[in-house]
Amino acid sequence: MSSKSISKSIRLTEEVYTYIDGYQGDGFNQRFENIILDAMLSEQRRKAQLEVLNRQIADKERQLRELSADYVVYSNILRQAVYLEKTFVELADRSKRHVSQKDSQAPAAAD
Repeated sequence: MSSKSISKSIRLTEEVYTYIDGYQGDGFNQRFENIILDAMLSEQRRKAQLEVLNRQIADKERQLRELSADYVVYSNILRQAVYLEKTFVELADRSKRHVSQKDSQAPAAAD
């Protein structure tokens, strides 16, 4: 192991001190150094994982935008279909009334 030539004094909150003191190592200085070394060694892996997650989020956001656009289109189609159905029902009712009126106005057939 390399020689430790840097000496620093630091101030910590109780919470940080407790965390460091509970880490693996013999004594406070070794525990503190182990935390930093572990963080350094895992940094690239965490950055790569974060990149993957960010790409997944972007993909899900794109899918959501596409689904939202599809929803708008299908909502408009449904609204138009409901309008057409209502119009056809009204036309059918008018047609029945018209035929019924014609039948009632027709002269009675002679036997």
